Amino acid sequence: MSSIVHAQEKFPSQVGGRLLFLNYGWTNETNDPLRLTNGFELFLSRGLTDQVNVNVPLRLGIQHTPEKINNQSFIGADATIQFLLRDRKSSWIPYGLVGAGVVVESFESTNVQFPIGAGVNLKVANGSYLNVQAEYRYGVKENRTHVQFGIGYSYQLGQKSMDRDKDGVPDEIDACPDQLGPAYLSGCPDLDGDGIADSADACPTVAGLPQFAGCPDADGDGIPDDEDKCPTQAGAPETKGCPDRDGDGIIDSEDECPDEFGKARGCPDRDKDGVADKNDACPDEPGSPSTNGCPAIDTDGDGVSDYEDLCPDEAGSISARGCPDADGDGFSDREDLCPEIAGTFDGCPDTDRDGIHDGIDECPYLPGIPERAGCPDAAANTTEAYLRSQTSSIASTKDKSFLEEAAQNIQFEVGSSVLKASSYDLLREVKNILQRYPNSKLIIEGHTDNVGNATKNLQLSTNRARACYEYLVAIGVPEASLSYKGYGASQPIETNNTAEGRAKNRRVEFILN
Repeated sequence: MSSIVHAQEKFPSQVGGRLLFLNYGWTNETNDPLRLTNGFELFLSRGLTDQVNVNVPLRLGIQHTPEKINNQSFIGADATIQFLLRDRKSSWIPYGLVGAGVVVESFESTNVQFPIGAGVNLKVANGSYLNVQAEYRYGVKENRTHVQFGIGYSYQLGQKSMDRDKDGVPDEIDACPDQLGPAYLSGCPDLDGDGIADSADACPTVAGLPQFAGCPDADGDGIPDDEDKCPTQAGAPETKGCPDRDGDGIIDSEDECPDEFGKARGCPDRDKDGVADKNDACPDEPGSPSTNGCPAIDTDGDGVSDYEDLCPDEAGSISARGCPDADGDGFSDREDLCPEIAGTFDGCPDTDRDGIHDGIDECPYLPGIPERAGCPDAAANTTEAYLRSQTSSIASTKDKSFLEEAAQNIQFEVGSSVLKASSYDLLREVKNILQRYPNSKLIIEGHTDNVGNATKNLQLSTNRARACYEYLVAIGVPEASLSYKGYGASQPIETNNTAEGRAKNRRVEFILN
């Protein structure tokens, strides 16, 4: 490396010589057109640009045309321009040339010649070239035009090599002259040291193999790691480099039966229904995953296969897993505590929204507490106090008036039988009136307008009357003193053709007997 000097002329000079073969017969009148004479040429070449040299050849030789010139010696000098057709660093460099020269014949007379030609330089060593060149030389003097062939050698003067990156590889043969690199890679870098130049290495930071453009194959399965789904486990191309011990096309990591050939998630499936034998309740009868591999038989025709049907001989609904569900709430009738009323709490609703569903709520229309099975907390007044109240069985005009007004003022939540809290004071006053007439009984009647379904209106009126009944019982009125009934829209007191009339028809009446 120390022998390389890291500076040189940009366009180096060369010296050389050629053995010449001259023929005057092809271009002049002669009886011997193939007669050749010899000569010798020394030349100096100087680079002007990357592609242009100027040459100064000195020529010595014999010219011969029997009828005109007979073996006459000459000496001459030319000045030519040489046009390189390839880069100077190339191993072979074709070129063309054109120029002019002066020839002195037998040291007596002179003439002018104009050469045009072509040649090629062939590199044989660093700075050394063999040369082949042909010229057509036009002579101004008669019979001096001829062709000339030359074979020679040239040598580059001065320092022949430059090593900009100082890697010991001369720039003229360094494919990466500005990057450090070993000679066996023509001076190009190899960061991972795998013998593949970084410029051609698809994985320049990781040592790899030539057949994978420099990328590694850690498991040696012939699939480069960047394409290998399992780079640390040898596998086949069909499974993207992952192992498949049983050869069923499903890689071991995804194969539930890696040592048994099978297509059902890698497991055997005798009936080929897509359910592995180990999970198939009917391994020899084709079925489906939804029936655990068994045939989809539906005895009762309800759309639920017998395998999943809890009531296979009784038509039911899908939501109740094939069992009857009269109210359609998703709870089968045999599990539904309220089979005729839809609900979400064991199949029951929670009408008064007290967290105790109607199936176990003893006061389903009055918000209550668990300790009283869904009924309100008892009031301070007791049955004994009730019995000590007045004995008159005829209500006063004032009490009757209050009961009539209460019919229009008892309020419920919209579209339901749940009492509004604003109704509680009215019902307490109804209790007070009853206490004044201990021998009387109170009949609670529910009424609605005619809007909507008659059956539903009848049920709504009954439920609202019952809600009042339950509240009065909860605050201490004996059940024996009370009764309730719903009449729906059958007993209007006003027309149902107006909003005002319909509002009056929606009422709960208290009749004291």
